[in-house]
Amino acid sequence: MYTLSEIIERLSKRIRDHEVKVTQKSAFSNLSVTQIHYLEAIRHLKAAPPISDLATLLKVTKPTATVALDKLEKSGYITKTQSSDDRRKSYVHLTNKGLKISELHDEIHRGYAKYFEKALEKNELDHLVELLNKVLTHLDE
Repeated sequence: MYTLSEIIERLSKRIRDHEVKVTQKSAFSNLSVTQIHYLEAIRHLKAAPPISDLATLLKVTKPTATVALDKLEKSGYITKTQSSDDRRKSYVHLTNKGLKISELHDEIHRGYAKYFEKALEKNELDHLVELLNKVLTHLDE
C-alpha cells in the first residue's frame, strides 16, 4: 500500500514516461515534453494569445516563454505576430504542425484515462472523478 504522496509521484512519473514514449514514436519526436505543453497551452487559450498570457498560464517569466516560443517558431510549430497597437506585445498562433502535436497530446491523455477505466468499476471511477474534481477546485482557489 502506498501513501498519497507516493501515489502522486508514481502516477506523475508514469504519465510523463507514457507521454515521452508515445511522442518519441511519432513524427514529433524532436520535441520535449515542455515544448508540447507550450503547444497545448496555446491551443487551450484559443484565438492567438499574447505571450504574456501564455507565460502567466505556464507560470514562467515572459522572457522564458519568449525563448521557448522562438525555438518552436524556428521548428515551424508556431508563428508570432506583433500587435499593431503595441509593438511590445506579440501574439502566438499554432501552425497546422503545432495543432497536430497538441491534439496528439490530448489523445495521450485520453489513452491514459482508459487505463483508469479498465482498472476501476464504473461506480469507483465516478467516485474518483468526483474526488479529483474536488481537489482541482481547491487547487484553483
